[in-house]
Amino acid sequence: MTATIIILIVTAALLVWGKIRSDIVALCCLLALVLTKVLTPAEALAGFSNSVVIMIAALFIVGGALSQTGLAGAVSNRLLKLAGNSSYKLFLLVMLVTAFIGLFLSNTGTVALLMPIVVSMAFKSKTSASRLLMPMAYASSIGGMMTLIGTPPTLIMHDTLIGAGYEGLQFFTTLPVGMILLVLGILLLWPLSKMLDKKDKKDQGDGRTTVKSPEQLASDYCLIENLYRIVVSKDSPIAGKKLSEIDISKRYSVIISEIHIRSSSPLSRSVRAVLPKAETILTENDILYIIGEYKNVVNFVKENNLSFLDTQIEKEIERPKFGGKFKFDEIGMAEVVILQNSRLHNRLVKDSQFRENYNVNILSIQRKDHYIVQEIKDVKMQAGDMLLVQGTWEDIDRLSRLERDVVVIGQPQTEASKITLDHKAPYAAVVLILMVLAMVFNWLPPVIAVLIAAVLMVLGGCFRTVRDAYRTIN
Repeated sequence: MTATIIILIVTAALLVWGKIRSDIVALCCLLALVLTKVLTPAEALAGFSNSVVIMIAALFIVGGALSQTGLAGAVSNRLLKLAGNSSYKLFLLVMLVTAFIGLFLSNTGTVALLMPIVVSMAFKSKTSASRLLMPMAYASSIGGMMTLIGTPPTLIMHDTLIGAGYEGLQFFTTLPVGMILLVLGILLLWPLSKMLDKKDKKDQGDGRTTVKSPEQLASDYCLIENLYRIVVSKDSPIAGKKLSEIDISKRYSVIISEIHIRSSSPLSRSVRAVLPKAETILTENDILYIIGEYKNVVNFVKENNLSFLDTQIEKEIERPKFGGKFKFDEIGMAEVVILQNSRLHNRLVKDSQFRENYNVNILSIQRKDHYIVQEIKDVKMQAGDMLLVQGTWEDIDRLSRLERDVVVIGQPQTEASKITLDHKAPYAAVVLILMVLAMVFNWLPPVIAVLIAAVLMVLGGCFRTVRDAYRTIN
């Protein structure tokens, strides 16, 4: 009774607080009731048609987190190196790795671990996902047949034999039968998987897209050629000041596209990128990404006792060469087209109100075949211009939905999902390992272990938003 009351009070407080979505709070409440043994897993999930349905949905979320953090991509890259360019080697590798892991994990655990990795391998090798996922499914079942703990029916048989007075099965008693089935499975599934690949290629076409990635946009709009990284020193006159007090764009005709701040907390990522705002205060060791003419940037650096981060010099023009890269995990870029009869026609960039209304910056303009990067704030926009805008992915998506005078090319949320949150990969790996261990050693029922892992992935920031986690459920 006490545990129930405490859980209900905490749940009500979290719902009133409103910082965590109500569905996540409700799920955490359900898990807390199970972990405190107020409810059994069956009672907790009695409102659903079948616990397996919930488990599969949670597995999609866990798999999505592995993909979003880049962990699945890193593992698939290593496996692809072993397979080389051979589709047969790739097929064989998937079968053997899956069967090996299936020796020690249940079918569900094996699929949870390998599904996002196999999907990533299929995408990178330009192979149909079904051509690898179907063999993986069969291999997980075959692998489970090879050991005592691989599949529940083997354990039931073992207990039944002991109960009848016979000697139970040994750990590898069924291994010879499983090996024969694995060889037969490889021989049968290889030609069948080819049929799946041909069907998918016929249905899907070439799958090419004309939407440019953020890296392509930064290159096409000549940002790299006009971008400089500046470090704020301790004795700089701008250290400790707000950007509104400095008025950099007006005094020096340059733009701060983003600021990289070093974190002092061991729990957060070492460097995080933020968009410059009027109230942003510059501090020591901040890295400013400046866009503008080199002579204007030099004036800004000399007058404020700053220094260039990049020391490599371009010999042709004797200026620092940009050696870093934009961080697109939180801050994105997109192309925007100004429509005919738009209110923005013949209006200055600084009067567009994009920053005030949507918190996005206009970095460059493409007018026909000409790119305008220098002193962009005083340029008059025209109908048909292509604008390169920068902001958080959420703000760019909001611009796409609310601004009627422009069209944002592509889908910002879709482009954001392609950018991996690499700094969260270690956390995702730990959660995955704990989930697998909980299933191997029966610390928790499998469905509860997977649900806890899915919630930890969401709360741990392996997705940008909870909506992204829901999108992974296929």
